[in-house]
Amino acid sequence: NDLYYSGAMEKRQKLGDFSYQIEEEKVATICFNKAKEIIINDWTKEHLLYVKEDYAATEGGMPESMIYMPLVSKGKSIGVITVQSFDKNAYNDYHTDIVRSLAIYIGSAIENANLYHDMEESVKKRTAEIDKAYQNTRLLSQISKDISSSLSVETIIEKVYHNVNTLMDATGFGIGIYDHEMESIHMPGYIERGVKMEDFYYKLSDDRLAPWCFRNQKEIYINNYPLEYKNYIKGIQAPVSGQDSTSIIYLPLYLKEKITGVITVQSFEENAYTE
Repeated sequence: NDLYYSGAMEKRQKLGDFSYQIEEEKVATICFNKAKEIIINDWTKEHLLYVKEDYAATEGGMPESMIYMPLVSKGKSIGVITVQSFDKNAYNDYHTDIVRSLAIYIGSAIENANLYHDMEESVKKRTAEIDKAYQNTRLLSQISKDISSSLSVETIIEKVYHNVNTLMDATGFGIGIYDHEMESIHMPGYIERGVKMEDFYYKLSDDRLAPWCFRNQKEIYINNYPLEYKNYIKGIQAPVSGQDSTSIIYLPLYLKEKITGVITVQSFEENAYTE
């Protein structure tokens, strides 16, 4: 919330950086706040037209003559430009017109610089997104190759677990397979915090996330389990194995368009997942 000066010049020497708080009563802040041109040719006599008290320069010497112009971009004041002299009566209308023109050009130049900076940042961000998507696609392809020859669910889980954690927080990872005879979802080799859990089951009628995902054949997307569980189930129950997660994704698994189970990634952190 200030007017920040960097690289101001006086007598061909660069001054140190300095700033004025917007609420300070300075000629610069009045020019900015009121978007008003200020021309002074005798500081001692004329400063009271703009400020209540005399004051010393923050950096360098105190000039006798000065012109202040607001810098405007898209109709909004973004700063000020000033030319100053240690001589009295240094400026006339001709000089004011020059500074006024400079203010217009500089305001436009700053706007272009900001647009270029924003565009540069946008390009960098998009390039990073494309590179990440490319690397993720390569990794997913590699995971596909690794598990295509696996002959057990436990082996698939182990191979996927170590790779998927480079893509996202998958502190918990598991695959549930529908057991038709027991009318349940079998969770073999679920891994949590790098530790393989004992096999466990969910009854298909259970009021839990895995059976809900299977029964409804819909995705589950949770980033705060204590608040969002009610979107899917009626109540919170103690976990069958391991600990309660906070962020959870469940997706149905299909084989030849027939649902065969579920896959889940889970995290103990809030808001761990995005689309």
